Amino acid sequence: MKVQDHSARGARTIAVFCAALIGASAVHVTAHQAQEDRGRQEFATAGCATCHGPAAQIREAVFGTKLFYQCGGLLVTREWTKQLTATRATFDKLKIPYEVVKHDDLARRWPQVATASAEFFGFHTAMGGVLKAHDACVAVARSFEKKGGRFIVAKAALGVRSGSKLQTLTLSSGETVTAGTFVFAAGPWLLTMFPDVLKNKLMVAKRGYYMVGTPPGDSRFSYPNLPNTGVGVPSVDGLGLGVLMGPVTSRWTRTRTTACRRPRTERRSRRF
Repeated sequence: MKVQDHSARGARTIAVFCAALIGASAVHVTAHQAQEDRGRQEFATAGCATCHGPAAQIREAVFGTKLFYQCGGLLVTREWTKQLTATRATFDKLKIPYEVVKHDDLARRWPQVATASAEFFGFHTAMGGVLKAHDACVAVARSFEKKGGRFIVAKAALGVRSGSKLQTLTLSSGETVTAGTFVFAAGPWLLTMFPDVLKNKLMVAKRGYYMVGTPPGDSRFSYPNLPNTGVGVPSVDGLGLGVLMGPVTSRWTRTRTTACRRPRTERRSRRF
């Protein structure tokens, strides 16, 4: 099996690693090698709705690299929304431990999080935390290579087809890749690659974090003192506090570039 993609690291590394695990002959083709270095400060939230801790710790033992930073997941809210109610029901069903934190306890345990109004309460799970996306992707990629996988840096174009089945890819290097199965792990850029097929099936939400440096000697907003709230992600390895910028959602979006509205983001970080 050959795996081809156009730079969606999370999706592609999972795809190529799975191919290697089942013993398939796997080749990974990417057009944007430079993005490997550009993403060193990326992280993934693993807060209340998703608990990656146990699974990540198993992978840490396999890869020999620390990936998950367990600091808890904390959702601060004023009401039981439909999503939060569904999350609680799922946690109950799967027997995932959590606690509903009243306002006074919320302010006492995490005074660095703005909860001035008594309407606020917290939904906390100790299993939550921060998963470093770049380090995780690099670990998977290295394991893929150790299992016999091969990386090719080139631009790929659709090649020969037999009916509805793709048989080859043509690379900008002049090489032709032949495979029984091609996996396009391009994340949000799939809309650009296959607009006629996916325009009514795939919605892309732009979402980014504004990195704010923490004051010297002040560890209130760093791991493990600050839980992952989704809106605010604790500083890990000195990379800074991540403050969520307002998402821009469009069913027809074909890029994942988020414009940083600095004044609005700064106001949001101060409120947090």
